Amino acid sequence: MLKDVGLKDNDITLTKTDPGALGPMLMTGATDVIIAWTTNLAIFANQAKAAGKEIDILTWDAAGLELYSTCLLASDKFITERPEVAKRFVKAFKKSLEYVKQDPDGAAAAVIKLVPELTVADVKGAILDTVSLEFNEVTEKDGLGGFEPKRLAATWERVSAAQNLDPKALDPAKIVNTSFLP
Repeated sequence: MLKDVGLKDNDITLTKTDPGALGPMLMTGATDVIIAWTTNLAIFANQAKAAGKEIDILTWDAAGLELYSTCLLASDKFITERPEVAKRFVKAFKKSLEYVKQDPDGAAAAVIKLVPELTVADVKGAILDTVSLEFNEVTEKDGLGGFEPKRLAATWERVSAAQNLDPKALDPAKIVNTSFLP
């Protein structure tokens, strides 16, 4: 992303820290920017509000990245040896996503039962932030679990560049298996 906007690595100071320190560092001014998962936006917004501050959020897609961010991964061995388990898992996973979308309050309450130190506002916020990744214009167009070839290729291009891998070492279209989708 730095290269895309004409910056070099040494144009910024990158500080690696414990994820739990990101919000406090931003709210106290110890850092100007943090890189965080979309699923944590509500947490940071709630921390900012508690500190009497407001934060600006720039998502990767708003910065021009049109990539896939999350998918289910399984080994060839698992898929070959336990295809029915894989199919049931994918079906249950899809059902859980749909439940959370339809009942974020119920989903938040279920999480709070398991992890009572979290707040309902943070959990529900994280759920709503996550739902936007799972159900959006891309999934409306391609379907949940669908892959558009150009976006898939662009995703691999970015991943291979970031990891210093040969982009020709893999054809991402050959490793995607959508046969387990309901």
